Amino acid sequence: MSGNDVVSQAAGAFQTAVEALAGVGPGAEITDLAAAHGLATLTAQPFMLLQLDDEYETFAAVLGAAFGAPPAVITSLYTPVVLG
Repeated sequence: MSGNDVVSQAAGAFQTAVEALAGVGPGAEITDLAAAHGLATLTAQPFMLLQLDDEYETFAAVLGAAFGAPPAVITSLYTPVVLG
């Protein structure tokens, strides 16, 4: 298996996991612990605050450069589902 195949396979698995977890909150163990400390509010926060419609390639290039990864790897991991 080539390096690109491994990256594609990992990106696919990551995307599947993100989609499976979309809308899933913390488990009872976490919420019970929080409640024991007086925390009762549960809110969902997006990964990104703004949509990256036109700036998506720039985002991928900058993040890729920061992590030393090609933009193709970044765009396969940070899809609109992950960012939104």
